[in-house]
Amino acid sequence: MEEGKNSKLIIILAVVLILSVLGGIFLLRNKKEDTSSDSVLEKTEETLEEMSGEESEISYDGDISVGEDIDIVFRFRDYANTPDNPETVQETKDALVPVEGKATISLIKVGTTDKTDNFHQADEGKELYYVVYEYIGDTNNPDSLTIHPRSIDETGWDPAPQFVILEDGEEDYGSSYYSDSLLESLGYDSSTDPDLNESGFWANVWEVEEDSKPEVVFKYIDMEGEIHYLEVKE
Repeated sequence: MEEGKNSKLIIILAVVLILSVLGGIFLLRNKKEDTSSDSVLEKTEETLEEMSGEESEISYDGDISVGEDIDIVFRFRDYANTPDNPETVQETKDALVPVEGKATISLIKVGTTDKTDNFHQADEGKELYYVVYEYIGDTNNPDSLTIHPRSIDETGWDPAPQFVILEDGEEDYGSSYYSDSLLESLGYDSSTDPDLNESGFWANVWEVEEDSKPEVVFKYIDMEGEIHYLEVKE
């Protein structure tokens, strides 16, 4: 009988020991997973901060009115030397080479409409707010597959010089979905939307609440990476 009791006791102790070991492994695994999750989160936040940059207060460098021409010097960047497998966003940014661009912006018209044609129209309770301008690009501006911006409506890291709406400190780029049809409705040749070393007409168009008065500015980035805003005066 005593031998049976000892056997039962040994089995119970063994089970307790196994459960303790398994529990320790489980806690250690969870701890490692939590640490890994925290690390991923921290890395993501660092990357987002690198991509977005610090917020800066918007101030105007001047204004632009309908019928007025503005000469600007703006920045392209060459991506030819960017690393194939960068470890950070900053590593890619450091590899970009600034290239000078020049252009003249001629503001032609600012207005609103409910539709540009039967296929392009604003939703109920909204309207299309637009800016039409002539872009006159210097023929010496770069034109390469590795250079950005490459088109007049490009946004992203290297946005083309263009009109944007400011709202609560946020920038809203126009929708190119409406640009061609709007130009056609106003009698402009939409097929001439220019590359940045050419000249032609273009329109920035936004869908906004009816009867709203959005704050529209012309935005471009200079060779030092500074953002410039010109207030639109109608």
